[in-house]
Amino acid sequence: MPGKFFRRILFLFIICFPVIAFAVQLDPGNTIRIFVKGEPDLSLDCTIDQEGGIRYPLLGVVQLSGHTATEAEEILTRLLNEDYLRDPIVKVSRVGKSRKKSEIRTEASRQLHEAPLTLERSESARILATPLHAEEQKLEAGIKSASVPTLLVEILDGVTGDAIDRASMLLNGKIYQSNRDGQMVIDDAAGAVILMADGYRTLQGPLGQFLRRANMSQIIMDPVKH
Repeated sequence: MPGKFFRRILFLFIICFPVIAFAVQLDPGNTIRIFVKGEPDLSLDCTIDQEGGIRYPLLGVVQLSGHTATEAEEILTRLLNEDYLRDPIVKVSRVGKSRKKSEIRTEASRQLHEAPLTLERSESARILATPLHAEEQKLEAGIKSASVPTLLVEILDGVTGDAIDRASMLLNGKIYQSNRDGQMVIDDAAGAVILMADGYRTLQGPLGQFLRRANMSQIIMDPVKH
């Protein structure tokens, strides 16, 4: 009788343990394995950085910290399905142990240099992780406002002077996109930049080379002549 009871407990443990393990939340330092069926360029291992995100091809920065592997699958599936793939099949699994902060920075730098850039259609995908308490949100907002100098930039047509919406900028490893008024808020006022927009010549070089100071900082893009 005790042997039969023990076998039942063992059976339940074997059945339930994978479910429990799969529901563990992802944290900074975790390495995850992403598999997208039929898309080898999108199937890779990523390390969640200190900000709680990964740098992923096509999507840019995706926040996954605080989510389970199943929720991460749903997030990536939804984002890829919006503009890039039709009904993608995505699997996410956690591999290895959490890494030290120094290792996270090294991995994030490697992902930045290895991930293919597709700025023509890329948007900076930002999904909020587990909500912070009100006091924590105030503290985090205060830290960011004190430590990160932001700059409002307007992207304009060099011929008509009209605002250019959906212009994509890569600056110091971050991806930005202009709104319908041609404006974007960037975190740095210097650095190497790549700026692209449909129908316009790509700008590439030091940000200061293209930035014009007026009532609002501006960057002028010349349309492609057909």
